[in-house]
Amino acid sequence: MHEKIMSKRYYHMNTNKYHLRSEYSPCMQAVFSLAIILLTILSFISCKKEDSHPFDTSPTDRMTELLDQYQNTFVNAPNGWRATIFPDSGKGGGFTFYFRFTNDNRVSMLSDIASSTLTQFFESSYRMKGLQQPALIFDTYSYLHILSDPNNEINGGIRGRGLLSDFEFAVDTVTADSVKLTGRFNGSKAFMVPASQAEAQNFASYFGTATDLEFIGNLTTYFKRLVLGSNQFEISINQSIRTITLSWLENNVVQTFTTAYYYSANAVVFVTPLFVNGVNITGFTNVHYNAAENVIDVTAAGTNGQIQTATSPLVVDVNAPRTWYQAALQQDTYWYSPTGFTVEGQPDAFGITTIPNFFYLIFWPQFGGNYDLAAGFVTLENGSLKLPFGLATRSLPTFTSDGRVIFPALGIVGTVPVQYESIFNNTAAQMVDSRGYYLIQTGPTSYDMVSARDAKAWISWRF
Repeated sequence: MHEKIMSKRYYHMNTNKYHLRSEYSPCMQAVFSLAIILLTILSFISCKKEDSHPFDTSPTDRMTELLDQYQNTFVNAPNGWRATIFPDSGKGGGFTFYFRFTNDNRVSMLSDIASSTLTQFFESSYRMKGLQQPALIFDTYSYLHILSDPNNEINGGIRGRGLLSDFEFAVDTVTADSVKLTGRFNGSKAFMVPASQAEAQNFASYFGTATDLEFIGNLTTYFKRLVLGSNQFEISINQSIRTITLSWLENNVVQTFTTAYYYSANAVVFVTPLFVNGVNITGFTNVHYNAAENVIDVTAAGTNGQIQTATSPLVVDVNAPRTWYQAALQQDTYWYSPTGFTVEGQPDAFGITTIPNFFYLIFWPQFGGNYDLAAGFVTLENGSLKLPFGLATRSLPTFTSDGRVIFPALGIVGTVPVQYESIFNNTAAQMVDSRGYYLIQTGPTSYDMVSARDAKAWISWRF
């Protein structure tokens, strides 16, 4: 074949240039030219692939090397690490931890979740794993898992979901000075910095007296007042999810602000600052619980102030009691409370949940059309709700012009077993207090009914 092709070629000299001429048709010449071009391109690509390896090792080896590097950083911090974790994609309040990692995949930790976790080390295991990106996984139960526990009684979060926190974290960045992590399931944000020697020796000392804010539970009135110079706020603190709600009066209208918070060095830090009346409140410093006066001293925006007890709201909603009553009456249904009265900060102060098969306490306006069932003790027996006994009050209750509701006693519904008489009598006596109650709407279908006598007793009703 080669000889045949060559026999049909001839060369022609013209001004020292050589031209290849062929007896083949122009179409065939085009095919040959295209083939030569393709071979040239393929040869070029082949050379590029052989000559341009960006890495000398496999992706698996590179991930292993990176995981080892990160673990060495965690282990080699001489005093361990201080970490702050913000559950629920960073929207939740912050919880601070102390971590001390070892090379055999053990981690010891402390946390500001509770007073006991601040001083009692808990050891569990961790591991580094490549999951599309490096991940730090706390793989046995620890203080960190308390935030994720699905039992809402453990952390005060959502039943079945806890505080929407994480114990598996994608590693975003690692340096000798800081680590940034993101929860793999709930998007929690976590930030780690090397701890100081003082923190390693006494982690609780890092916070100073900032955690004295926890003593707000000693202020046993429902209403609590933050006084900062000429500014006054109602303050409510949810210690479980770490949120602070402030309410104030502006042009005779109640304004409300809620922020997550966390404890830092000698400070309570607001995740979102509040700017009001020319004052920028970023948190509290100089926090100190004064047991003698039962107040919490704080400094905010450069002003010294106090959190103290209060016996009434800043503004009384005079229509709330009647609105609360009518909401159930119009639908011929009831309000319910799973735990009854809180008295001086003690939930279920009268022990109604100790009654066997107790389900909830109900308020049913115009029950049967003749009276209000002001405290119906409902039990669950053999899969059915029963109403063995309760307190009847006169229908309608008294609605005062200053925003209180009073329940005049009428009698007993059913028969109260002897062993439960003290529980019933205490509940009934509280219900018919002659000073009555304020109603505070806490949600679209929930109200708190607060004693107008001293605000030291209240019950939360749900619809």
